[in-house]
Parts: sequence; C-alpha cells; structure tokens
Amino acid sequence: MLRDLAAVVIVPTYERFAAEADLLAAAAAQLDAAPEAAALLAAQSAWRRTRAVWKQSEAFAIGPAETLRSAAKIDWAPIRSERIESAIASTAELTGAHVENLGANLKGLLTIEYLLFDPVGGDVAVLTALADAPRRRRFALAVAENIRDHAVLLRDAWRPGAGDFAAELGDAGQGSAAFPTVKSAVDKLVNQMIFLSEDIADTQLLAALGTRNGGVPQPEALDAHRSENGLADLLDNLASIQSVYFGGYSGRQGASLSDVVDGISPGAAGVLSLALIRAMETASGIPQPLEQAVETDEELVARAQFRAKELMRRLEIDLVSVLGTTLRFNPSDGD
Repeated sequence: MLRDLAAVVIVPTYERFAAEADLLAAAAAQLDAAPEAAALLAAQSAWRRTRAVWKQSEAFAIGPAETLRSAAKIDWAPIRSERIESAIASTAELTGAHVENLGANLKGLLTIEYLLFDPVGGDVAVLTALADAPRRRRFALAVAENIRDHAVLLRDAWRPGAGDFAAELGDAGQGSAAFPTVKSAVDKLVNQMIFLSEDIADTQLLAALGTRNGGVPQPEALDAHRSENGLADLLDNLASIQSVYFGGYSGRQGASLSDVVDGISPGAAGVLSLALIRAMETASGIPQPLEQAVETDEELVARAQFRAKELMRRLEIDLVSVLGTTLRFNPSDGD
C-alpha cells in the first residue's frame, strides 16, 4: 500500500505541481514582457492550476515537505502587503535568488495572488499597476521563479532516481531510515490527513462563517480570498484526503488505506467512505464563490463545515482505532 501510494499518488502529484509551477513562471515572464489583458488572464489561470495541485498535495505533506519547509516557502499565510510593496520599491535586484532570502510572508502563491488579483478594482486595476511599474512585474516573475524552484526540489526529493523518498516510504519497516516501522509511516500519513481535515473544518470554513467572531461572516479569513479561490482550495484539499485514503490519482489506482481498513473492519471502512463522500458532495454544493456564499448561503456553508468536522472525527476515531495510530498534536494549533 505504501509503495503504491508513493508511486500512484504522491510522485505524480509532485511531478504535476512542478510542471504547473514551470508554466506559472513562463506566464509571469510573458506578463513581464507585455502587461496586457491576455497575458494577465494566462498568468491568473496558471496561478489557479498551480495552486490546485499544491492543495491536492497537502494530505501527504510529510518527509521532504517538512524538511524543506515547503509550505513556508510556497504557501505561507497571511502575507504582508506593506512589506511586499516595500520589497518592490527597494533597489535590490529582483531575482528568484533574492526572493529566497525574503521572509515567508513576502513570497509564495499568495504573494502572486496579491499581485495578479484585485477584488476591488478588478483586472483593469491590476493591469494599470503592472504597466506603470516594471519592478512590480519583475517581482511577480521572481516570486514565480522561486515557487518553481521549490516545486522542483520537492518533486526531486520524492522522485525515484533522485532523492527517492518514495523508496523511504515504500520500504517502511524494511530498512527505511525515515520509517523504522510500517506503523511509523502510517501514523505520519493518518495524522497529516487529520490535520488537513481540521484545517478545512475550522481554519477555513468555521473562520469564514465568523462563528468565532460573533457570527459575523469573515470571507477574508479564507487564504485566497482576493481571487475568490476559497471553494477551489476547499475541494482540492478534500480531494487530497480522498487520494491518500482511496489510493488513486489522475485515473490511476493502487493498493490503498481503504483496502487495509476494509480488510480489518468493513464497518469502519463504510463509515469512513461515507464521511469522505458526504464531505465532498456537500462542499461541491456550495455556490461559487465561497467568499460570497458565507454571507448569502450561510446554511449551505455551515452544512459543509459540519460534514468536514464529521470527517475529521471519523478519521480521529474510526481510522485511528482500526489502524492503531498514535495521534499527534497538530503543529498548526496554538498552545
């Protein structure tokens, strides 16, 4: 199962992520050369595709993603717009290498979003700002190149023939330095799935509904609210959990956690499958964009939040008990 998960799900996802990040850098270069409407649309589309694959990888952000601190380099939230503007206004040469040395809140996908999307002025405002400021375009390109470089590092860290962390995962309990037992590898994966389900239920949906803020909707609590990409983020994260549990990606299928659970407890397998399906179906029923739906279709969003929380509990209770997983603290939690 672990070997198939690496070969069928993880490595292909990171390969696609690196490919999309390369296209994003190319689109940013075109926009730098010609800040026109068609180039902006191409860059925005490339950004959405790149972000989609990144979000589809978060249920297995283990191993190299941790040691390389990929999330901090690629998708830190929140960004600091005033610091981004200061970096643009500086006299430093704007290259991918320069961006590498900047703080996490000045780079990554959300910084690209900040430069390519304007929820108030729209594309006209974005194009005006880019056309009037060559360094703004160059900064967008440098950030995109930095994302591309980190995508390649992450891909190569997993890819057979390179870093081959795929073999570390597949050889768990059979000589793997990272995973001395099969249980240690399964524990890592299950905990990451739980952490992501908690993020979906609480950090994304509960926060956007404003439940923690007197019931006043907070659409800006969604990381990618400027581009109204919140629903896509949600669905891609749920797809990531499904890929790990069911062992499939992009039309390919391998041995899966669901097979293992079904072999031990068919009842628990049914409960987990239903929770995953319900969470995805309910979230898919939210009208686009989520940033507006939290205000106009609050009941639907609240139902999706309930299903996401239910999924988290089923993972914590049923999956953990069947597999004998040791639960860890979510590193994203406070104290």
